[in-house]
Amino acid sequence: MRVLVVDDHPDTADALEIVLKAAGHVVQTAYSGTDAVQLANEFAPDLAFVDIQLPDISGFAVAKELRKQSGRVNIVAITGGDSRKLPFASNFDQHLVKPVSAKQIYQLIEVAREAIKVA
Repeated sequence: MRVLVVDDHPDTADALEIVLKAAGHVVQTAYSGTDAVQLANEFAPDLAFVDIQLPDISGFAVAKELRKQSGRVNIVAITGGDSRKLPFASNFDQHLVKPVSAKQIYQLIEVAREAIKVA
């Protein structure tokens, strides 16, 4: 799968990228919301892991732009806080709370694969 990782903390983003590449996925990483939107336009990801709190534009705005670019992308919100406050109507398909385990990542990849098969 083509996976976009968006997180302003390079250690977090790079670690997620390593896990995804080790599983055989093609991965691009952006460290800001603006860069993510531009990169996604060229990269056309199947799956995106998007941190909600970014320094320039919010993860909500990134998700909205990703949906405009491709309605088929599966978007996973990554937050450091309480998931009950996240409005899933805001263009996200799934939600993870940091720290994220490799097992959680692999489970979400399977969900995204199934969604692509259906579409």
